[in-house]
Parts: sequence; C-alpha cells; structure tokens
Amino acid sequence: MSPDGSCNLVSNGHLIKIAAEKPGIMLFELAVKKLGDVTAKELDIKEGIIFVKANPERRKTLKEVVTRAVPMSVGLRNKGRTSNYSLGWNIKEFGAR
Repeated sequence: MSPDGSCNLVSNGHLIKIAAEKPGIMLFELAVKKLGDVTAKELDIKEGIIFVKANPERRKTLKEVVTRAVPMSVGLRNKGRTSNYSLGWNIKEFGAR
C-alpha cells in the first residue's frame, strides 16, 4: 500500500471491500446449515436475527448460529503441554440475543 490517500484507495479499495464482506459470507454459510434447504444469497440479517428473505418466519438468532460453530477457546500444543486460550469474543458485541 502506498502512503498517498487517493491512489491508495483506488488501488486497494476493492481488497478492503472483499475483506469486509468475508465475515458476513461465512456467517450466512453457517446459517444455511442451521436453516437447511436455503442458500446464503437467500438470507438477510437484522438486529441479530438471520432470516430467509422470502419467509422471515424461518429464522435463527445470531447466537443460535454461531454458538456451537465457533469455539470459545483454542487448545495450543507446546512441547507436549496443552494450554487453552480464550478467543475473547463477546457474542453480544455482534448483536446476538
């Protein structure tokens, strides 16, 4: 990335956009597994609820989608010893109910 502002935005803006979209794509892919018989493109999210656009009654809370899919601690191996480190995620920060 170059230090100048406008040239930097023109040359790297699309990469920032792709990086910003990735978590949403991953979230909808997790929701597809919970909702079944739907594609990620058919989903939307509002106020911590992921729902099928054509049928908003088919929905899951953000908490329901990520609670078992995302580990809250990670075991690391270090010379035969295992240590658990919390990822430090607070699900309420993501608007989960």
